[in-house]
Amino acid sequence: MTRRTRAHNIISQDNRDDEEHKIVRMNVVYANPGEGVRGTYFIGYARHWDVTRKMVINMFTQDDRLLEYSTALKGQLFFIPSKELMGRIAEESCSKTQKYRRAEDLGAAVFYAVIL
Repeated sequence: MTRRTRAHNIISQDNRDDEEHKIVRMNVVYANPGEGVRGTYFIGYARHWDVTRKMVINMFTQDDRLLEYSTALKGQLFFIPSKELMGRIAEESCSKTQKYRRAEDLGAAVFYAVIL
């Protein structure tokens, strides 16, 4: 495998069905110089959790070069309900047995990771 094909921006892509599925991402640097700790908080926002999941799986199964220089410590997934779903909850018309037509009806996912 060449250096280019091990590049994080190539490995972490989700290209299912010949279409690149993107996320909105943000990194925030942090440090504790007294303890010699430095790293980044990574936050990825996606309409569908499976896009971020596929990206993370690719990183750990396809020899992502980024992992030679960093260590993922922990991660967490958060669910953000859609405005429509929040309205249904507020009106008490959303029952536990209610079926949704599409996953888009539910909302979005946020993935957070701490990386050293």
